[in-house]
Amino acid sequence: MRDVVLVIIQGLQNQFFIGLLLYTLLLLVLKWNRKNHTSLIQFDASVIRLIPLLGIVLTTLWLIFQSIDNLVLADQYHKDVFIQRVTGRYWFGFWTKPFTWIGLTQLFRSNKLAPSLLFRLLAGALLLVSPHKVIVILTSFYRDYYNDSIVNVLQTNPLSILDAMWIIISSALVFLTIVLIYQYINQRFVKTSDSEAP
Repeated sequence: MRDVVLVIIQGLQNQFFIGLLLYTLLLLVLKWNRKNHTSLIQFDASVIRLIPLLGIVLTTLWLIFQSIDNLVLADQYHKDVFIQRVTGRYWFGFWTKPFTWIGLTQLFRSNKLAPSLLFRLLAGALLLVSPHKVIVILTSFYRDYYNDSIVNVLQTNPLSILDAMWIIISSALVFLTIVLIYQYINQRFVKTSDSEAP
Protein backbone atom coordinates (compact mmCIF):
# COMPACT_ATOMS: atom_id res chain seq x y z
CA MET A 1 0.00 0.00 0.00
CA ARG A 2 2.86 2.34 0.86
CA ASP A 3 4.38 1.94 -2.59
CA VAL A 4 1.06 2.50 -4.34
CA VAL A 5 0.41 5.80 -2.56
CA LEU A 6 3.98 6.98 -3.16
CA VAL A 7 3.78 6.07 -6.86
CA ILE A 8 0.46 7.93 -7.18
CA ILE A 9 1.87 11.09 -5.57
CA GLN A 10 5.13 11.00 -7.55
CA GLY A 11 3.34 10.00 -10.74
CA LEU A 12 0.86 12.85 -10.45
CA GLN A 13 3.68 15.27 -9.75
CA ASN A 14 5.86 14.05 -12.62
CA GLN A 15 3.06 13.74 -15.13
CA PHE A 16 1.55 17.12 -14.32
CA PHE A 17 4.88 18.92 -14.56
CA ILE A 18 5.86 17.12 -17.78
CA GLY A 19 2.46 18.20 -19.10
CA LEU A 20 3.16 21.75 -17.94
CA LEU A 21 6.42 21.77 -19.88
CA LEU A 22 4.75 20.37 -23.01
CA TYR A 23 1.91 22.89 -22.71
CA THR A 24 4.37 25.74 -22.27
CA LEU A 25 6.29 24.68 -25.38
CA LEU A 26 3.02 24.47 -27.33
CA LEU A 27 2.00 27.90 -26.04
CA LEU A 28 5.38 29.26 -27.06
CA VAL A 29 4.87 27.97 -30.61
CA LEU A 30 1.33 29.35 -30.77
CA LYS A 31 2.38 32.77 -29.48
CA TRP A 32 5.32 32.78 -31.87
CA ASN A 33 2.81 32.21 -34.69
CA ARG A 34 0.64 34.92 -33.13
CA LYS A 35 -2.37 32.71 -32.58
CA ASN A 36 -4.38 33.99 -29.62
CA HIS A 37 -7.76 32.36 -29.33
CA THR A 38 -10.15 33.14 -26.49
CA SER A 39 -10.37 29.45 -25.59
CA LEU A 40 -6.56 29.30 -25.33
CA ILE A 41 -6.52 32.41 -23.14
CA GLN A 42 -9.19 30.93 -20.85
CA PHE A 43 -7.36 27.61 -20.68
CA ASP A 44 -4.11 29.41 -19.86
CA ALA A 45 -5.82 31.38 -17.08
CA SER A 46 -7.06 28.08 -15.61
CA VAL A 47 -3.54 26.64 -15.76
CA ILE A 48 -2.12 29.66 -13.94
CA ARG A 49 -4.77 29.42 -11.20
CA LEU A 50 -4.43 25.63 -10.85
CA ILE A 51 -0.65 25.38 -10.42
CA PRO A 52 -0.46 27.09 -6.98
CA LEU A 53 -3.38 25.00 -5.75
CA LEU A 54 -1.78 21.80 -7.03
CA GLY A 55 1.54 22.72 -5.39
CA ILE A 56 -0.17 23.03 -2.00
CA VAL A 57 -2.13 19.78 -2.47
CA LEU A 58 0.90 17.76 -3.62
CA THR A 59 3.12 19.08 -0.84
CA THR A 60 0.49 18.45 1.82
CA LEU A 61 -0.20 14.92 0.56
CA TRP A 62 3.50 14.13 0.39
CA LEU A 63 4.19 15.44 3.91
CA ILE A 64 1.18 13.62 5.38
CA PHE A 65 2.21 10.41 3.64
CA GLN A 66 5.82 10.70 4.82
CA SER A 67 4.71 11.41 8.40
CA ILE A 68 2.21 8.55 8.59
CA ASP A 69 4.45 6.07 6.82
CA ASN A 70 7.60 6.86 8.77
CA LEU A 71 6.25 7.85 12.20
CA VAL A 72 3.06 5.86 12.64
CA LEU A 73 3.38 2.67 10.58
CA ALA A 74 7.13 2.11 10.84
CA ASP A 75 8.98 0.19 13.51
CA GLN A 76 11.26 2.00 15.95
CA TYR A 77 14.39 1.59 13.83
CA HIS A 78 12.75 3.18 10.77
CA LYS A 79 11.30 5.96 12.92
CA ASP A 80 14.79 6.77 14.16
CA VAL A 81 16.18 6.67 10.60
CA PHE A 82 13.42 9.00 9.41
CA ILE A 83 13.95 11.48 12.26
CA GLN A 84 17.68 11.43 11.55
CA ARG A 85 16.95 12.04 7.87
CA VAL A 86 14.65 14.98 8.61
CA THR A 87 16.89 16.60 11.23
CA GLY A 88 20.33 15.10 10.67
CA ARG A 89 23.33 15.86 8.53
CA TYR A 90 21.45 15.79 5.21
CA TRP A 91 18.24 17.44 6.42
CA PHE A 92 18.25 19.78 3.41
CA GLY A 93 17.80 16.80 1.08
CA PHE A 94 14.45 15.97 2.64
CA TRP A 95 13.13 19.52 3.03
CA THR A 96 14.22 20.77 -0.39
CA LYS A 97 11.45 18.85 -2.15
CA PRO A 98 8.42 20.34 -0.34
CA PHE A 99 9.90 23.84 -0.22
CA THR A 100 10.61 23.69 -3.95
CA TRP A 101 7.06 22.58 -4.72
CA ILE A 102 5.53 25.26 -2.53
CA GLY A 103 7.92 28.05 -3.51
CA LEU A 104 7.88 27.59 -7.26
CA THR A 105 4.18 26.86 -7.58
CA GLN A 106 3.24 29.89 -5.47
CA LEU A 107 5.29 32.13 -7.77
CA PHE A 108 2.59 31.48 -10.37
CA ARG A 109 0.37 33.81 -8.33
CA SER A 110 2.55 36.73 -9.41
CA ASN A 111 1.02 38.75 -12.23
CA LYS A 112 4.49 39.55 -13.55
CA LEU A 113 5.97 36.04 -13.52
CA ALA A 114 3.02 33.82 -14.45
CA PRO A 115 2.58 35.08 -18.04
CA SER A 116 6.31 34.70 -18.75
CA LEU A 117 6.94 31.59 -20.83
CA LEU A 118 10.61 31.56 -19.82
CA PHE A 119 9.60 31.46 -16.15
CA ARG A 120 7.16 28.63 -16.86
CA LEU A 121 9.82 26.58 -18.65
CA LEU A 122 12.33 27.10 -15.84
CA ALA A 123 9.78 26.43 -13.10
CA GLY A 124 8.46 23.32 -14.86
CA ALA A 125 11.98 21.96 -15.32
CA LEU A 126 12.88 22.65 -11.67
CA LEU A 127 9.65 21.07 -10.46
CA LEU A 128 10.25 18.02 -12.61
CA VAL A 129 13.93 17.58 -11.80
CA SER A 130 13.72 18.95 -8.31
CA PRO A 131 16.74 19.99 -6.29
CA HIS A 132 15.90 17.01 -4.08
CA LYS A 133 16.81 14.65 -6.93
CA VAL A 134 20.02 16.56 -7.57
CA ILE A 135 20.90 16.31 -3.88
CA VAL A 136 20.13 12.57 -3.96
CA ILE A 137 22.53 12.14 -6.86
CA LEU A 138 25.24 14.24 -5.22
CA THR A 139 24.96 12.55 -1.85
CA SER A 140 24.37 9.02 -3.11
CA PHE A 141 28.08 8.36 -2.66
CA TYR A 142 27.55 8.34 1.11
CA ARG A 143 26.10 5.21 2.69
CA ASP A 144 24.25 6.96 5.50
CA TYR A 145 21.89 8.81 3.18
CA TYR A 146 18.52 7.04 2.88
CA ASN A 147 17.63 7.06 -0.81
CA ASP A 148 13.99 6.69 -1.85
CA SER A 149 14.30 8.46 -5.16
CA ILE A 150 13.41 7.31 -8.62
CA VAL A 151 17.14 7.46 -9.44
CA ASN A 152 17.62 3.86 -8.28
CA VAL A 153 14.75 2.69 -10.47
CA LEU A 154 16.18 4.47 -13.51
CA GLN A 155 19.61 2.98 -12.93
CA THR A 156 18.28 -0.57 -12.80
CA ASN A 157 15.54 -0.19 -15.45
CA PRO A 158 16.57 2.20 -18.21
CA LEU A 159 13.72 3.62 -20.27
CA SER A 160 13.16 2.55 -23.85
CA ILE A 161 11.98 4.94 -26.55
CA LEU A 162 8.45 3.51 -26.33
CA ASP A 163 8.43 4.03 -22.57
CA ALA A 164 9.54 7.64 -23.03
CA MET A 165 6.85 8.23 -25.67
CA TRP A 166 4.22 6.71 -23.37
CA ILE A 167 5.34 8.95 -20.51
CA ILE A 168 5.12 12.05 -22.72
CA ILE A 169 1.70 11.17 -24.15
CA SER A 170 0.22 10.11 -20.82
CA SER A 171 1.65 13.22 -19.15
CA ALA A 172 0.02 15.47 -21.72
CA LEU A 173 -3.30 13.66 -21.26
CA VAL A 174 -3.14 13.80 -17.45
CA PHE A 175 -2.26 17.52 -17.57
CA LEU A 176 -5.07 18.25 -20.03
CA THR A 177 -7.59 16.24 -18.01
CA ILE A 178 -6.73 17.89 -14.70
CA VAL A 179 -6.85 21.40 -16.16
CA LEU A 180 -10.13 20.76 -18.01
CA ILE A 181 -11.77 19.32 -14.87
CA TYR A 182 -10.54 22.32 -12.87
CA GLN A 183 -11.77 24.71 -15.57
CA TYR A 184 -15.19 23.01 -15.68
CA ILE A 185 -15.60 23.09 -11.89
CA ASN A 186 -14.42 26.69 -11.75
CA GLN A 187 -16.85 27.78 -14.49
CA ARG A 188 -19.75 25.97 -12.81
CA PHE A 189 -18.90 27.57 -9.47
CA VAL A 190 -18.55 31.05 -10.99
CA LYS A 191 -21.82 30.71 -12.95
CA THR A 192 -23.61 29.47 -9.83
CA SER A 193 -22.28 32.28 -7.65
CA ASP A 194 -23.05 34.89 -10.35
CA SER A 195 -26.63 33.70 -10.70
CA GLU A 196 -27.13 33.80 -6.91
CA ALA A 197 -25.87 37.39 -6.64
CA PRO A 198 -28.67 39.99 -6.20
